[in-house]
Amino acid sequence: MDATVELKTTCSPANVRKIATIVEATLRASISDETRAAVEIALSEACVNIVKHGSEGDESLPLSVRLDVTNESVRLTIVDRGVSFDPREHQGLSIEDHLPSEIPTSGRGLLLIHELIDEIGYEVENGNNVLTLTKNLATAHAEPANDAVSEETETQSAT
Repeated sequence: MDATVELKTTCSPANVRKIATIVEATLRASISDETRAAVEIALSEACVNIVKHGSEGDESLPLSVRLDVTNESVRLTIVDRGVSFDPREHQGLSIEDHLPSEIPTSGRGLLLIHELIDEIGYEVENGNNVLTLTKNLATAHAEPANDAVSEETETQSAT
């Protein structure tokens, strides 16, 4: 199941859609739909934030995404040259802790990334922002199995 895809483009909304499409096609056959959706949403939100906030409207700035898929995890490494922003410093909002109307309009994408991704890494290397998003597949596979057991138990108890 090991796969690596590297995409190099620029910071434009159209390119974010292209990146998401390629990543979705790569992941489709190798992981569950639920896990794939989580990875795709996190990737799209991160790239949209880079295009909207980091590039400050400069669509010529480089943007690259590396996708590494193993039996253990899906890792996205997103590199840009925009304004630095460490998403690890902006934790704290939780979907469970707030009504939708209480969550600020700006920052919802970051909230989704924190909710959907298991590990977030960030560093600046040679003037590049390097964001790493990792979704552990062992965790992703274990959760549905546990839910299925719970549902079976509840169904059997009700009859």
